[in-house]
Amino acid sequence: MSTDSDLTLYLYASLDSLLKILETGKLKVTLPWGTNDITEGVPRNEQVRNHQTEAYGYICLSDNCTSPAMWGYYADRGRGACLIFKLPWITRTNETDTWKIANPVARDMFLPGILTKVIYEKTRSSFIAAENLLRYKSE
Repeated sequence: MSTDSDLTLYLYASLDSLLKILETGKLKVTLPWGTNDITEGVPRNEQVRNHQTEAYGYICLSDNCTSPAMWGYYADRGRGACLIFKLPWITRTNETDTWKIANPVARDMFLPGILTKVIYEKTRSSFIAAENLLRYKSE
């Protein structure tokens, strides 16, 4: 990922999704039960989603715009688009790969939520905290 001063992230989108984003000026927030990963938010050795994750919504962005898999899956086999987001109001926290989201108007205030980098592991997370269940994914 980029440094704080030039943090750039990408969103792969189908043509339909792109048109909806441009029309409304909004990004779709995904809820844990609406993902394409049936293990999202499900702790290791468990069969059901942790109820704590139900309160979270998220938007998945990429740190690169050259992934053939992402172009294929999320950008409709290359017929869609990859939107570029430059995020100057993101402030790195002390924790690795975690950023706070500053209010673009009042820079000394932070918006609710954090930006985190997904960590891939061989098995699902054993963490019970909802933030970690959504952050750690199986390879």
